[in-house]
Amino acid sequence: MNEGNVATQPAPPARAIEGARVLVASDNAQLRHQMAADLIEHGLWLTAARSEGAILGELSQREVDLIVLDWHDGRAALMEAIRRESSTPVIALVHSDDGDAAVRAFDAGVDDSVSWPWDMREFARRIEAMLRRSQRDGRKSDVIDGPGGIRLHTRAHEVLVNGEPIDLTPKEFLVLQLLLERRGDVLTADDLSSTLWGHETFGARNFVEAHVSRLRAKLRGAGVTDAITTIRGVGYKIR
Repeated sequence: MNEGNVATQPAPPARAIEGARVLVASDNAQLRHQMAADLIEHGLWLTAARSEGAILGELSQREVDLIVLDWHDGRAALMEAIRRESSTPVIALVHSDDGDAAVRAFDAGVDDSVSWPWDMREFARRIEAMLRRSQRDGRKSDVIDGPGGIRLHTRAHEVLVNGEPIDLTPKEFLVLQLLLERRGDVLTADDLSSTLWGHETFGARNFVEAHVSRLRAKLRGAGVTDAITTIRGVGYKIR
């Protein structure tokens, strides 16, 4: 594998991830090579990119099913640029000696995280789960309408209210998207947490409530009142 971008033939396929196109984004050549060697064995098509320009170039030039992003300080700006370009799911590779790295990565909008050095069995299963969710969601419309003139564009990653954009964080966007996709259903805090962070709340629901509260406030500021209803002791639904 060279120091730019390279597509690699997959080994015999493994379960649900066969043939998926994964972009490995890291400026560490040794890490790129090791990850490529591991993932190719699981039937994936690999493209590697070392620079931010190369990462964004790959997204603009070809379809990518998943991005594995080597996470370090400064990646938040890259995540923002990725989200402007694509709704491709992102798994952050965080270094185990940085205890807050995963939290910063999730706050920036990644979909899941894996610690380095990685356990390949767990890593492969996380990739499979992410690809299954992505394939399922890919069958849905790019535009989802909601009450009060809400219109959510999944690929452009933007929300309009009566044609005017509102500024949501990546997690607020995902909360609204999930509620709209299951409009009329009551979603528990665990439903939201499992989608947003990849795990249930385990009784600590304050962070889910905080995201819902901020989302409500922004919708009210745009003129949409009482769109999200709290079902006491159960969860949330959008009318």
